Amino acid sequence: MEQKDRFMEALRKLNEIESSRIVLSLAIYDKKLQEIKTRKLDNIRSSLEAKIYYLPKKIKDEKEKQIDEIINQYEEAIDDILSAYNTQNIKIQKYLQESEIAQKYTISEIIKIYKDFKSKKDTLDDFQKQEIIKKVQTKLNYDVIIDECEARIELCLDNAVNTLEENFEDISKEIKTIEKESFIFRVFRLIKSFISKKENTDNIFEGTKEKLSIIRENIQKRMNEIKCEIVGFDIQMQKVKAQL
Repeated sequence: MEQKDRFMEALRKLNEIESSRIVLSLAIYDKKLQEIKTRKLDNIRSSLEAKIYYLPKKIKDEKEKQIDEIINQYEEAIDDILSAYNTQNIKIQKYLQESEIAQKYTISEIIKIYKDFKSKKDTLDDFQKQEIIKKVQTKLNYDVIIDECEARIELCLDNAVNTLEENFEDISKEIKTIEKESFIFRVFRLIKSFISKKENTDNIFEGTKEKLSIIRENIQKRMNEIKCEIVGFDIQMQKVKAQL
């Protein structure tokens, strides 16, 4: 196999390695966010179930169906924002992969040029030195792109986590408050629920639904911002690549 063929084969294998690394990185990224999503949905469900704990069974069964519907709506909202962040992450990962491969190719060119020149002469002339300097500068430019991509990947994950934490708040304190109620107060609530039956239960989840509406507005705003960030990142990367 000729040197050029060996070099191209090495690049092909390198591309496969980089692709595998990206797949692994995305899997780790997705696993972390899915864990937060599961925790948030479980937390919301526990909060809603606590609201109907003392209701008569017939009413409670009806309300449990409503809880399933509300959880589905919350899950859709979470999936929407995670999909937007995933699109952003994939875009950055692709630029990172392309830059890492191009950088390694540039380094191999520097080595090749140096070896070719040194095989002909003991010292490099000014033109030859300039050729190597240009390649080194190209390598440094790829360093900038790679550093930027890696920083943005970290930021993308942090932003996704923060968006989930800020919009889907932890309601465990509310659940613990209910759990700590005295036995007498629990009995009182249970008796009252049987007497009132459906009284004051029709709108028992109204606050949760209103909160979901606000969350959807916040998420839509954030999704629009992510689209702008992706476009801005594209423009930035194209400008840097044009200077290579």
